[in-house]
Amino acid sequence: MFLFVRNILELIGLIQQADDFLFQFCAVLFGIATCLRKFREEFIVAMSPEQRSFLKCTSEAFHISTEQCGSVENARDQIRSKMKGLVFPIWCVKYILGSENLSTPSDVIISVIDDYCGIANTANSTQGSESDLAAHIGKAALEFTTLTSDLSILLTNDNCRKGMLAYIDQYQGGMLSQLA
Repeated sequence: MFLFVRNILELIGLIQQADDFLFQFCAVLFGIATCLRKFREEFIVAMSPEQRSFLKCTSEAFHISTEQCGSVENARDQIRSKMKGLVFPIWCVKYILGSENLSTPSDVIISVIDDYCGIANTANSTQGSESDLAAHIGKAALEFTTLTSDLSILLTNDNCRKGMLAYIDQYQGGMLSQLA
């Protein structure tokens, strides 16, 4: 293409301007090609209040920066990562709710913990899609304003350990404790 344009400009007698023009023309083409390689599509996504609340709750409960919780999918990945860092699964915490001083009703916390487990393990979840679970958590966080702070207190290594011990103690009337 370069030679084609140069030949046309030579024919019409603009050979001196042709070199300058071609240089500028190639610079523009190179710039466009460079921009196209670096181009990344960005979208403005409208979030429901429940989704926003879910992301905020997740960020605070799992101690994740808000930049890493920009979408349900990003939050899911961060939840999985944080859960791997805990000594026991978060469902263990359900067994110590009676001994903790919490502002949110226990049944709401249990439901939210089950939803977080569903989001982290969508392959085995029968509760619904990630978006449905996130909306449910967000709705609960909007309705119960203390949920986020209660979860951030509960979702720790120490409480997961206490929860596992409580689970072992109550499992089939303490049978596991007796065997150990």
